[in-house]
Amino acid sequence: MLDNFLGPLLIVIFIILQVMNSRNIIIKTQFSKIKAILSLLISIGVIVMFWTNEFKFLTILFSVSILIITYGLLPEGLTKDGVARFGILDGSNSKYEKIEMFSLNNKNIFLSFYSKGSESRRKRGYRSGAFFTFRFPENVSEDNIISFFKEIGVSDIVEIQNQEFQLKTH
Repeated sequence: MLDNFLGPLLIVIFIILQVMNSRNIIIKTQFSKIKAILSLLISIGVIVMFWTNEFKFLTILFSVSILIITYGLLPEGLTKDGVARFGILDGSNSKYEKIEMFSLNNKNIFLSFYSKGSESRRKRGYRSGAFFTFRFPENVSEDNIISFFKEIGVSDIVEIQNQEFQLKTH
């Protein structure tokens, strides 16, 4: 009986930790409507495709569907301790080797976070670990982000890309 609830319980605990982390967001990223709609559609598709009458599998099915929905709807952004992003339990700033900031058409600010990576990856010739990028809405300026990083004391790892990327329209 316990094995019926252990998987869903772990998923619920993970979701609770993610929601708690997202409550600490100071500067939010751009909300993606496409990501939200796709997560809802995929979640519904998973339920429809794998529907069963067995209670054991239904608990797992619904907990995975809720996890997918959470991925699409949970806000992401910057906290005073680091980053809040789905799947990152410890997003502290000490885990990042460098943070690159650049803008697109002088409107949207992008931040790319590069993790330090593991020692074994460095021995194999990789310079850093994984990276991800945040996109911020137009109401968040470069100055807001720079002053935020200075305030929390991590401005030394932030690299500002001076070139501005322009979208060409024909």
